[in-house]
Amino acid sequence: AHPHNPYSLIAAARTHMAKDPYTRVLGDDDLLELCTELHDLIPRWTSFGLALHLRNPHLRIIATTCGQDPDGCLREMLSAWLSKSYNTERFGDPCWKMVEEAVRSSVGGNNPALADKIAKAHGGGGANPSTTVTDAKPTEGTLPTAVAKATGDQSLSAPIFRKHPDMRSLGFIKWRDPDEAGAGDVKMLRIKDDLAPSWREIASALGIGNGVQRSIDGQHRGDDARCLDDVVSKWSSAAGMKKATWQTFLNALREAGLATEADRLQLALENKVEE
Repeated sequence: AHPHNPYSLIAAARTHMAKDPYTRVLGDDDLLELCTELHDLIPRWTSFGLALHLRNPHLRIIATTCGQDPDGCLREMLSAWLSKSYNTERFGDPCWKMVEEAVRSSVGGNNPALADKIAKAHGGGGANPSTTVTDAKPTEGTLPTAVAKATGDQSLSAPIFRKHPDMRSLGFIKWRDPDEAGAGDVKMLRIKDDLAPSWREIASALGIGNGVQRSIDGQHRGDDARCLDDVVSKWSSAAGMKKATWQTFLNALREAGLATEADRLQLALENKVEE
């Protein structure tokens, strides 16, 4: 095959992933091993399920079905994940790499030691010391430690971020449809629409607790876009102008497992032409 043929490159990437035990697609035959290795996460099975990109309504059904059997809840949640009951087009197929990232995430398992063990056992690279999540539980309205550390003294270098470090200044919360957004904002509006179904994961990554999330959900009655607006509004108001920056928000998206959307949003902002 020609080395520059994109279809050849895609096929080569799929062949590599098929051979790599860390990224091979997991199936029902892996359920027992997953349950065994993830036994310590039984008390956090709901948060772990969110980190694996399962939707909250699905997790509530599992909780109702399994009743007071948290072991069974973990097993059913993992079975649903292996059955690809989530957006695989956005997040990819089930694999040990995804498990390790969810175990490490403060939103999910919050267990770096177990994440390192999984990575070592299945061919992963383990933790990057600069982004390892601590066991400290974030207080409401603050970022998890990993996100706060990642923000640190770093700054986004594009002129748009120097001029508008506070994310509220570009009207992100106000965008509802292409008619309300400026011509240069339509691309970011589409990204916002893509982010909306994951508003709970974003809220958790921003340190907004389950009680507030339930209140937001009840107020907007399943309108994901308005829920996301409310999450960003509440967080940015609580954090204040100095901390509610694009850098912090983009890092929170990555912490929530939305790295692709974070990269798209950052690129759209960097290319934004102000009107």
